[in-house]
Amino acid sequence: MPVLHIHGLADRCTPFEGGVSVGVAGGTRKSAAETIDFWVSNNRCTLAPLLASYSNGAARCEQYSLCQAGANVELCTIEGAGHIWPGNGFSPAAGDACGGTGSDDLDANGYIWEFFRTHPRR
Repeated sequence: MPVLHIHGLADRCTPFEGGVSVGVAGGTRKSAAETIDFWVSNNRCTLAPLLASYSNGAARCEQYSLCQAGANVELCTIEGAGHIWPGNGFSPAAGDACGGTGSDDLDANGYIWEFFRTHPRR
């Protein structure tokens, strides 16, 4: 299964490093690294990530490739961003429960479409 994970590094509702969520749902979250490691192993990726497969402002993406059946795994991070859809031009007022800001450094809609267009599920 191809995987694309986009994560704001200032998100306190789903903390990048894992831990307790301050969001309405509460609970404990796994770290982004644990999640990516699971999919890299599950998809049998053989290469270290290609650093900066995408880079624009605060947004950076790295892709694990040579995965079984072309099921690549990609992680995109956005410095300073919170739990807000990237590329929608929205940035909540300071003090939002999840923290961070919005970012237009990655157009999530376009990026997700392109990822799954080029990595169809088999």
